[in-house]
Amino acid sequence: MVAGLTIASAVALAQEMATIRPVTEHGITYVSGGVGEEEVSAMRAMAPKFNLHLVFAQKSGVYLADVDVVIFSPSGQQVAAMKSEGPLLFVSLPPGRYRVTATSDTVNMTHWVTVPAHGGADINFYWG
Repeated sequence: MVAGLTIASAVALAQEMATIRPVTEHGITYVSGGVGEEEVSAMRAMAPKFNLHLVFAQKSGVYLADVDVVIFSPSGQQVAAMKSEGPLLFVSLPPGRYRVTATSDTVNMTHWVTVPAHGGADINFYWG
């Protein structure tokens, strides 16, 4: 019975991962999602493939979706722009320093981040 549940869980995770597909635009690959437990599990399984991990939530703890994100180089050149379909957004960027701006309900927040050559960086955006 336990093996059956494990196989069923693996099948469900594989199906969920199939619906969450990385997108590549202008040489930058990203994936977003995290609505529901299965999607969160699928996103966590994909996380090691990306070196920038963003989380979007209200200060109350309610997670947010449909967040517009723009990533800039230190000189102000736009590197990438995307809309996160869930509270998790993972991006694969060349190592370096970036300014990340996220907009939810017309409220902008900006964080600076250094993406390392090895490992990753995390940013949590919390709206009041």
